[in-house]
Amino acid sequence: MNLTDLPNEILIKIFEYCKVLPLTHVSQKFNLIISNSSILMQKFYLVITEKTRCDEITKSERKHQKVLFKYNYKIDNSVLQVFNKYSEIKHVEFMRCILLESTFIEILKASPNIKQLAVFSTYLKSDLIASDSGTVIDSYQLRELNFRNSDQKILYLIKCSMSTILKMNISLPHQYPVSTIVDFLKRHDKIEEIENLTVSEIENTIMTQILCEMKNLKKLSLEAESIKIESIRNLNIENTSIHHLNLYGRTDPMDLNLIMSFFKNLKFLELEVNSNLDSINFVHLQRIGKRIEQLKIKNCSGEFFNHITLPNLKCFEIADVTLNIMIEDWINFARRNQRLEVLKIKDETVSNENFITICQEFMNLKELELFYDPQRLTTDILNYICSDLFPRNIKTLKICKRNRQQYSFFTLTNDHKNFLKNNVSFHLILR
Repeated sequence: MNLTDLPNEILIKIFEYCKVLPLTHVSQKFNLIISNSSILMQKFYLVITEKTRCDEITKSERKHQKVLFKYNYKIDNSVLQVFNKYSEIKHVEFMRCILLESTFIEILKASPNIKQLAVFSTYLKSDLIASDSGTVIDSYQLRELNFRNSDQKILYLIKCSMSTILKMNISLPHQYPVSTIVDFLKRHDKIEEIENLTVSEIENTIMTQILCEMKNLKKLSLEAESIKIESIRNLNIENTSIHHLNLYGRTDPMDLNLIMSFFKNLKFLELEVNSNLDSINFVHLQRIGKRIEQLKIKNCSGEFFNHITLPNLKCFEIADVTLNIMIEDWINFARRNQRLEVLKIKDETVSNENFITICQEFMNLKELELFYDPQRLTTDILNYICSDLFPRNIKTLKICKRNRQQYSFFTLTNDHKNFLKNNVSFHLILR
């Protein structure tokens, strides 16, 4: 039996797991299946490189929705026939390309349904007069902008006639002019998410003020140095709209305290600041952040663990931290944070004794995920999990190992398998 003999429904399921589009020229059946499947057309990119002939692409009957230009491709007006052919295009991505300014504008104008625009390490060749003044693009559907290490004039050119951009991922070199970002954010005050904001060495207070004024901004991921500490201290300003904050980079712990005090209504806080958190005032955080429900700490050091007391904390995750957590520490942490429902420990610091303590002390815990040294993961632990002593409030237990090649997990006995089969509400995941 050949692959082409399978039913179309099975082939579509197989293609959904592919990372690249199957070679359709080897089978007319493959070509028809993919062309007629809206699901597959939403997933796979139409990849255009310097070797691609756009006139050949337009002969296809496929309804492409995602286009990727890549690898030092000098894009000219010949690509416009692709966009004129496929009006369904919703996602356009430029990767390490060279663009004519006029062509870039015409591409956006020819894509009335574009919702996502990604620009990576792409540079513009000037062929417009006074291009720095900007050009209005009637892309009413544009919702997400992903912009990294690219020519600053691209942001000047993207001036939507309506503030439709809701999500922005913008990672830039440190020398990038802050005024360009500030100008863009002023025009798009409906943005709800900003990721990877890495502009640093800000010599004025404008960026901090803009973040304070963006009333629709709910999620922010930024380098700690991008916040002007003097602005917060001297102007006494604050942000009440942001619920999800991710801080990364190197910063002084005392400055970090002040930054966190700037955001008054946080529910989800992620810290990846390459700092010793001994000086982090979690008591202060408790006072200003009573609504915090999720806390994630990564790549940090210090004895901060014993200072975390958040009355509404429901999800806590630590990863790649330098800690020496004793049984008594886990007991006290559980008593201070009694509403915790999800605990993820992505480290190899959990001993068998600590594992049992965690399971017993967190009365409301529903999901537990941890990394384990396979050499220390004994059959006794599995016997405990499959016994009446294991608390039934835990519905999902996920145990992962860091080195998948070196060791293997223990073998499930028939008793273990029967227990798991009879307890359908409990999920044990071993990876």
